[in-house]
Amino acid sequence: GGWTGTGDTLVTNAYKKWHDRWVWSFNVYSIWDTNMYPTSPQNCDAKSKASVAISYTQNILATARKRIKQTTGGDHNPIWVGENGWSSPMPQGHPLFPFCKQYDSMETFKAAYEAFMNWDLSLPGGLTGPEFAFYFTMRNAFNGGAQEHFGLIDRCEDANCKIYTAKSVAHSNFTMEQPPDFIM
Repeated sequence: GGWTGTGDTLVTNAYKKWHDRWVWSFNVYSIWDTNMYPTSPQNCDAKSKASVAISYTQNILATARKRIKQTTGGDHNPIWVGENGWSSPMPQGHPLFPFCKQYDSMETFKAAYEAFMNWDLSLPGGLTGPEFAFYFTMRNAFNGGAQEHFGLIDRCEDANCKIYTAKSVAHSNFTMEQPPDFIM
């Protein structure tokens, strides 16, 4: 099947009832997309970089935007990104790639977060982007008993971001001792 946006479906009926009070929300994770997994040392670098590039999220949402239009006929219905993020190391239950240490490295985690933070919420082709996008998550957590490492910090009591280094502090005014307003 797939989502066609026509007929008597939950999303069609919800939109008909609530119109633009209905928010289309998507969790976009390249980390769970098997097409993005490295398969050899030869494609390790390319797959690692493509997995955390914001273009992955933008392209998924562009497809969603086009499918939403099949239901609503509109180009500007509200979209939110409920979750987006990366894990370092990989969460329990995720395949490991011993031939590709870069895939779940802290450098790749940092690249994912920087790409998300630098994203202006635009979509390709001039399509209307999401109104909001939420990063998953502030701290590492257990999900159904499985340890996940998506958090910017390891534990609640930690004062520094996982990607915090002496080198990055030398080039930034950001420290957790004086968090920016958006964290408070």
